[in-house]
Amino acid sequence: MPLKNENQRIAFAMQQITRMAINGGYDHIAISNSELQVERYRDEYKAAIDGLVMTQVADVGVDSDTFRLLSGQENIFEVGTSQGKFQVSEADVREELESLIEQDILAPALPDPFTGSFPTQEQLTGEAAPEEIILDQEDIAEAKIASEDNARESMFETLALAAQRGNLSGFRAGSAKAADAALQETVDVIESDVVKLAFMKALLKANPDMRSSWLATYTTPVVGTNNQGQAVRGNFQRQTIELGNQSVTRLGNPRLDDWLGEDVALLVRNDLQNPDSVSDQFASPDFAGFIQSKIARSQAQKERLNAGDNELTSHERSEAELMDVDSIQKSVNKFTGAIDVPVGGGFVNIYDVKLPQALEKALASLLPAETSLKKKTKKVPVISIGIGMAEMPKGKAKMMRGGMSGGKEHMYSAGGMVKDNPG
Repeated sequence: MPLKNENQRIAFAMQQITRMAINGGYDHIAISNSELQVERYRDEYKAAIDGLVMTQVADVGVDSDTFRLLSGQENIFEVGTSQGKFQVSEADVREELESLIEQDILAPALPDPFTGSFPTQEQLTGEAAPEEIILDQEDIAEAKIASEDNARESMFETLALAAQRGNLSGFRAGSAKAADAALQETVDVIESDVVKLAFMKALLKANPDMRSSWLATYTTPVVGTNNQGQAVRGNFQRQTIELGNQSVTRLGNPRLDDWLGEDVALLVRNDLQNPDSVSDQFASPDFAGFIQSKIARSQAQKERLNAGDNELTSHERSEAELMDVDSIQKSVNKFTGAIDVPVGGGFVNIYDVKLPQALEKALASLLPAETSLKKKTKKVPVISIGIGMAEMPKGKAKMMRGGMSGGKEHMYSAGGMVKDNPG
């Protein structure tokens, strides 16, 4: 029977490890905890995320949600969810759309292999791109204006069609596609997807207490060499993922804090609270650089606070308090002052408790009974009956000597003992 209980599986693994250590003549058994595992892969964080853009939206658009245009009211849309009903006006959506347009989200990504964050042809081969391939900037500008006008003109139609269907089918996926264009110039986006993203942002802004999620778009760094042997650095974009804000999303996606790590998420969330920044959007083309500069700024604010500076703003004070987090403190090298990615999740890992306990029990079970740490129990006589298979020799069984009696040797086939009575 397989071990279905997790505690049983852990106990079995620890027993196997202790037997291997004894049979192999090892002196120690070492099990790394969760903090050591994070430390081991610290540099992998930098290798996994280069740039990061996150946009906060309403967590709506599952199959059970309803969507309608309220009758008798001037272009008011209503979304019905398990949490309740939420309304947003066409004017709010249009305002959010203009904000996205100002961010050049509809700038065309025409087939130019020498733009964006990828290495240029000159970097790769040492040769300049042919003149006929370089795009006409006037054509790019005209295409961008045309896309922006189409988005404005089609906005109400896109929402009205969804209201006729009675649901927000495709709005989550469309918003994610539009968010892709927030980080890379080489990603194209269609007008209707930008409208869907504008709606999801406007709905949350009009109803700040409703459930929300983050659309996270990030790039992964790549490093190579060109034809001349020179190092070339670039990156490629990963598909946008949806992350829960305070809990998992309604579709079961993980929380933002679990994806980034609790302590790195503290830095990001603190930056989002900055009154000088947009609270529903985070953008950093160099995420590791952001972490380092954020900790350096927090360190400076902490020094001001410790020196008795009373002119710190509430946000500057909150930045100073970040240095009270143990793993953020440890990210600053005490000797060189260099800052690295914080190590630690900010939470207690249950296996940091379970594994040492299971190992202690496994070691105790191997001790002799008289030295065992377990509580001694009263011995109870038992009869043990075993059934097994054995190979018996052919022929008559040999008789065994059973002793001397009356001067004669007695032999028995099934065992026995005789002797003369005294006197």
